[in-house]
Amino acid sequence: MNRIFLILFSAIMPTVMLGQTNTPETIVVGPQGLTVGQTARLNVLAPGLPAPFATGVRCPATLAILSSDGSVIKSQDVVVNPNQILSLDVTDAEAAALGRVQLSGKVLIPPAGTAGSYCTLVPTFEIFDTATGKTTAVVGNAYTVGGPARSSPANAR
Repeated sequence: MNRIFLILFSAIMPTVMLGQTNTPETIVVGPQGLTVGQTARLNVLAPGLPAPFATGVRCPATLAILSSDGSVIKSQDVVVNPNQILSLDVTDAEAAALGRVQLSGKVLIPPAGTAGSYCTLVPTFEIFDTATGKTTAVVGNAYTVGGPARSSPANAR
């Protein structure tokens, strides 16, 4: 019985330890090109956790879409529930796209103590035709800066 507890504790402990940080986690995704008639959308998914880890954690975050010089075009504070997707849009007019502009997305997750628990958010950054809603490009590769180390999804197309 003690051996089973030790194995389970060893498997769970790294996850708990990763969540114990005072450093905000910043996830960067993109860049993407945007032109007249298009909208950029930064999506985040809180994938939820299977039992026995499911805690119903609500993840606070700040979503931001940045210009090529790193300035914030638009941002929004959100709270993402498990298995929920939230989005932030920037139109060509908001990005001042008279021609082609480069944009990127940023997701800032507060330290674990602030959020109350460990949060995982999966971002994508897409460009779609504003009139038709047809997606023209999606980036799923994201890179973490600060906070706990995580693997990045490798699903760009």
